Amino acid sequence: MGKREKNSLRELVDLDELQSIQDDFAKTVGTSSVIFTPEGEPLTQFSNPTGFCSLIQSTEEGRRRCFQSFMDMSRKALELKEHKILYCFAHGGHFVAPIIINGEHKGTMFAGQFIPREFSREQLTELRRIAEEINIDPEQLIKEAKRMRVVEEERVWNYSSLLFHIVSLIARLGAQAAELNRANDALQRAHDELEIRVQERTAELAKSNEQLRREIEERKRMEKEREEAHLAVLNIAEDLNEARIEAENARRELEELTRKLEKSNQELQDFAYIVSHDLKAPVRKVAMFGDLLKESLAGRLDEDEQENFEFMIEGATRMQQLIDALLTYSRVHTRVKPPQRVDLRKVIEDLKEIELALPLEETGGKVEIEEPLPSVYADPSQVYQLLQNLIANGLKYHREGVPPVITIRGKQLGDWVRIEVQDNGIGIPEEHHERIFGMFQRLHADDKGTGVGLAVCKRIVERHGGEIGVESTPGVGSTFWFTLPSAPNLNEELKTKGSEE
Repeated sequence: MGKREKNSLRELVDLDELQSIQDDFAKTVGTSSVIFTPEGEPLTQFSNPTGFCSLIQSTEEGRRRCFQSFMDMSRKALELKEHKILYCFAHGGHFVAPIIINGEHKGTMFAGQFIPREFSREQLTELRRIAEEINIDPEQLIKEAKRMRVVEEERVWNYSSLLFHIVSLIARLGAQAAELNRANDALQRAHDELEIRVQERTAELAKSNEQLRREIEERKRMEKEREEAHLAVLNIAEDLNEARIEAENARRELEELTRKLEKSNQELQDFAYIVSHDLKAPVRKVAMFGDLLKESLAGRLDEDEQENFEFMIEGATRMQQLIDALLTYSRVHTRVKPPQRVDLRKVIEDLKEIELALPLEETGGKVEIEEPLPSVYADPSQVYQLLQNLIANGLKYHREGVPPVITIRGKQLGDWVRIEVQDNGIGIPEEHHERIFGMFQRLHADDKGTGVGLAVCKRIVERHGGEIGVESTPGVGSTFWFTLPSAPNLNEELKTKGSEE
């Protein structure tokens, strides 16, 4: 239940390059070619269009039926999952190759029009009827139909194999672009979060920037290699074996790039931990010696000096809290334990007895659990921290004069469990529902928190492949929900009971 890639083919692959690949293919094999989106719109211009196809598309009704036929053939190709010639509503043959990137249908490449043999008398009669329906001259359409290229079966399959090799290359280019986009987003977020808090460590940041520069150069090198791969596509028709070798080389290069990106992300996490850890000692000393100095000067300071000391100590304490929060955030990926079955009821009971005992007493709040509460398969310490953060928020942001009531429920969703933590607090405006999961985000000016708790929750859930979100009504309360993997072979009884209800 992890996040899925949302980018379209238009966003993943340069359209000019895509058009060039399509044009070269159509010129090489002598057929018309076009790429359609999953929504039924042409993504590229028609390459080498036949007179037959152009005449049909010259009227509004002909163009509508032609595009609908493309969509029908695309759906049929997805169902077949094998190379097969498909025919449009006007009996023209097409190679149809769906473009699948990261498991998602991003478009379909068509190559046509051709026929394996001359049109039969019945087909010509059918074409006259079609011509009348789409408002074109029947005799003109028959004339163009008789000019249709007849392709031998052996050559048909050679062209089909070439088309599917090209679509495979497009899919690899799209997947590579999506991976680069995700890497760029992750690097940019990490850079923005660290920059405003570690300015004195300019040397370290310079090193990070140099690393980013090298990665940009690496991406340029990859772009150049993609251009070289495009040139190699032109030789596929002459030597299919050489094309298979080129495809294997591209796969290895993509694996190497993935390895480098993973290493880069790991180095960035280590950098955040080291910076935060190195800052803790001097900040702690500022707070400690500030307290000692304040005590030694007691009675000898005027009101302004006393207030300045308070500001200094409070600022140092605040900095300690921020550093601790940053350490906690970085440890989500650096200090992990193997997943195991976690009893959520026991976790909640332990929290009520220890970490949340004082907030519950001070607010007069209570925590209720709705049965059944499924078990999850995750890092126990991180599940403990996740629930502690969400319940503590519900206790903290309660309405004045209204004791907080936290209700926790769960349900089975296949191999996943969805947990909801509902409160009767002040609520959160809808425009802040996504923002609150970012680093150092606080909605209240007088909030003494660090603004990292929900960011840590999001990082923990996503590390386990799940999702997290919030549903809230100001003045009524909020429901934070998240999904985690289900404990294997241990929740069948709960699923059976839920289906009976």
